[in-house]
Amino acid sequence: MAKKYEILDASQHMEFHTIYGAINDVAGTEYTGWMKACWPNVEGNGKFRMWFPKLAETRNGDLVSAAFDCVNTISDDWNEVIFDDLKNTQADMTKKYRGYDLIFAKDPDGGEYIFRGVYVRDGEKSKPNHDVSKRIATKVRLIGEPAHDIELLDEIKYEDIPDDINEPMKPQRVMNLEDGVIHYVCGRCGTEYNKAPRCPECGQLVQI
Repeated sequence: MAKKYEILDASQHMEFHTIYGAINDVAGTEYTGWMKACWPNVEGNGKFRMWFPKLAETRNGDLVSAAFDCVNTISDDWNEVIFDDLKNTQADMTKKYRGYDLIFAKDPDGGEYIFRGVYVRDGEKSKPNHDVSKRIATKVRLIGEPAHDIELLDEIKYEDIPDDINEPMKPQRVMNLEDGVIHYVCGRCGTEYNKAPRCPECGQLVQI
């Protein structure tokens, strides 16, 4: 199936009725259904993933989970997404996804899945069972059919983020541990972590 969209732009309020329809239109696949909240899976493809969270609704002043005992919220400017896992299953911080998230969030009123932008996990604000992601771009190109790569077409600047954080930086060290596990030592802040596209603490993009 040919892609309907090669470029996603959050400023255009791009809506999709179903998850599988969005994946087909954006990635160029031919699914007739998709039961998961992420594509291609929760670990992405090594470069990016598409994530379709349902946002929590407010009842009597309290946030209520829309699905799977997860409370997902987004700031009014769409620059920050917060994911709270009420099941208490995320104690191991080394297993977090740290690549690019193309987020299509669904409002609690039962509307469409709306493309909100490209996000990365904020290692400083996140903690077990509480993940915070910061938007770094509003416009992105999907490369390939099916899509296997992305190109950021703009970039959001924040005062507390170094200008070169999205410029790939070599790790200080690369360690091959038992069972094929690879650890990096961040070239910016010195944090040791499981192989990932970005440092979980400072967000520095890794040159692999």
